Amino acid sequence: MVTFKDVVADLSKSQSRQNWEKFRKGLKASGAKYYSVTFDKGKVNRKEDLRKAFAVLYDSKSKPIYNVPIVISEKGKMRGATIYLKGLLNVNKVA
Repeated sequence: MVTFKDVVADLSKSQSRQNWEKFRKGLKASGAKYYSVTFDKGKVNRKEDLRKAFAVLYDSKSKPIYNVPIVISEKGKMRGATIYLKGLLNVNKVA
């Protein structure tokens, strides 16, 4: 049986559409309620810098449970993948 932890590990290795679809299917059962976008260090000045960024998923008690990339790579192109986090509250936007 494939666990959500395995899906996140696969997604960290390859940000393909197929892995993102597996992630989306398991997200509801994962216990994640919130996310925040974080960067390893520095600022994002170029699209390529998005590879250094990730989303931290939190449970209902604000405990971090998973780190996932925020990009999708398809046919040599890269774009943001926060659309796959739909249903979670983005705490970067909470005042």
